[in-house]
Amino acid sequence: MRVKRLLGPERAPIELRMRTGGKVLRARVWVNGKRARGAVTRFADRRGITARLGAYDGVHYGRDRVVATIRYRDHRLARVKRVVHVSRRRPLTGAGPDRKTVPGRGVRLDGSWSKPTRPGGRLRYRWTVVGRP
Repeated sequence: MRVKRLLGPERAPIELRMRTGGKVLRARVWVNGKRARGAVTRFADRRGITARLGAYDGVHYGRDRVVATIRYRDHRLARVKRVVHVSRRRPLTGAGPDRKTVPGRGVRLDGSWSKPTRPGGRLRYRWTVVGRP
């Protein structure tokens, strides 16, 4: 498993990429004991996973414990554990869960999971539409 720490306001602070030894049936990731929901995607050939993890998934500044559990099509189970460090150089983003909507219907955006670089510091939000139907 390769774990990268990404720096930049548009990226999750931790990106986990793992090439597996077989076809993945299901993958789950936990960060500091909290299950990361919706953050895990399989590679196109189903032989690996990618997870982009942020504050909503349980990531915080300092040491974070990441555990990935992989279930293969042949029902084998694998568990990989890593400890990563998240620096306070940039704000920790947490936009909340992914949302689906239909054209013409509003979406409420919430950045309340985000954390400033200093305790008590202020955050500014800027939202950008990245795709349209």
